[in-house]
Amino acid sequence: ALRTKFGANNLVTAAITADGSHGGKIDAADYAAAAQSMNWYNVMTYDFYGAW
Repeated sequence: ALRTKFGANNLVTAAITADGSHGGKIDAADYAAAAQSMNWYNVMTYDFYGAW
């Protein structure tokens, strides 16, 4: 849907979770299928550590 809307001359990117634990957030989405329309994934590895 995004590729159709924005065309081949524009970048389509997404910031995604890096939670690869069994049953984690990354399992809840089909990133492989979405990759057909994406140019780039930014994996948010900073989600794992912090002062919280």
